[in-house]
Amino acid sequence: MAGMDARMDERTVQTKEEFSRIRQDLGDFKVQVTKQITNLKYIVVTTGVASVIGLYSANVATMQALLAAYDSGKAMAIQFAKTADRLDRISERLDAQEQKISQKINAQ
Repeated sequence: MAGMDARMDERTVQTKEEFSRIRQDLGDFKVQVTKQITNLKYIVVTTGVASVIGLYSANVATMQALLAAYDSGKAMAIQFAKTADRLDRISERLDAQEQKISQKINAQ
């Protein structure tokens, strides 16, 4: 019986040491997981901020391109209007010259 008591005491000590080591390993694991979760949070936040900045930049670039195209179209419309006005004046002058020539020919 004394031998069994000694063995049971020995197993109890081994079991306590094993549980102590498991608790320590679990604590180390919790610290590692906490660090990884913290790093993951930073990565997610940084990625979110970078995405927002990227989308904003793309939006600004698109708006700039659209405004440039609008201004270019506006300038082209002004040039077309000026050209159409000039063509109308030239057409009027040619009509007047044609009438003068017709009158001179009819007068002869």
